[in-house]
Amino acid sequence: MDSNPVTASSATAPIRIAPALILKPMLGLLLSMGLNTASHAEVYTLSVPVLHSHANERAKVHQWVNLGQAEFPTGIRIPAYGISIQNPVEDGLLRSFTPCRATACTFGLKLNSAIAQQLALYQVAGVGWFLAPRHWKTIEASMGPSGIAALTMFSPDGKQYLTLSDTSACVGCALTAASLFFKEAEQQAKKNEFGTYSRANVALKKVPLNPHTVLYSYQLPQQYRTDGVAKFSGMQADIVNFREMTVTLNPANQPLARAMLNFYVGN
Repeated sequence: MDSNPVTASSATAPIRIAPALILKPMLGLLLSMGLNTASHAEVYTLSVPVLHSHANERAKVHQWVNLGQAEFPTGIRIPAYGISIQNPVEDGLLRSFTPCRATACTFGLKLNSAIAQQLALYQVAGVGWFLAPRHWKTIEASMGPSGIAALTMFSPDGKQYLTLSDTSACVGCALTAASLFFKEAEQQAKKNEFGTYSRANVALKKVPLNPHTVLYSYQLPQQYRTDGVAKFSGMQADIVNFREMTVTLNPANQPLARAMLNFYVGN
């Protein structure tokens, strides 16, 4: 898969972490994933992500583990890391990662060398693999007892960021969060008396890529444009799930945004 076709700017855009989070108060992350349990439609609030914990707390929880080198077509290799998070059900950290041996870290996305030199591959429990700028070190992530997970990562100056979220096996969470993007999810949410979102608080451009994937974009005041990918499993899946990634990068870094979102689309 090439890093140019699916891009944040090519008719999509990101939305701030959307699903509902009921996370361990240890990190206080609760990445603004408010879910409505009432059966009426609400306005989804897109906002700038913020950190909910101190740097020393994050350093204890988010331990970085070198997993080796991830391989992409034409011999491109980039560093891969696992980042631990707090175990949501018992004391300790979730730090079981996939070492980059044999074909474990081989991916089909085509990256040119200039882009590859600026990226690293990361693995975090609950959200899986994702690409991000390799010099970004500020991260906050958490998982709830049901497996719902959310993550935010910031550039050194805090002006650029990415978010990831996954509703895991929480059906109501998936249907409510996905209702903003997918008609099927909206219909099923109403049928089952879950909350739905009728619109966002800012203009949201949406472009369906396929029945289960929507590209989107939006612009918050005094922020760079946000581009995102929303993925809904559909009601026929074994696990009804909604997950999404958003990236908010400056204009000069749009090639990185395209690569990051293209990787997410394909995984």
